[in-house]
Amino acid sequence: MTSLQIAYRSILRQNGRIVAHLHPSKTPLKTIALYFAFCLNILRRQAYDGQKDYKA
Repeated sequence: MTSLQIAYRSILRQNGRIVAHLHPSKTPLKTIALYFAFCLNILRRQAYDGQKDYKA
C-alpha cells in the first residue's frame, strides 16, 4: 500500500465515511484524485474554522 492510499483511507475515516466501493484498483484515478482533493478541502476548511473560533 502506497502512502497516498494510506492518507486517502485515513481521510475517508476522518470524514466518517466508509467508501469500500472506491477501491483504487476499480475506481479511475481521476475520481480518486477529485475525491481526495474534496476531502482535503473539507479538512482545510475545518482547520480554518477552528482557528477563527479560537481567535474570537
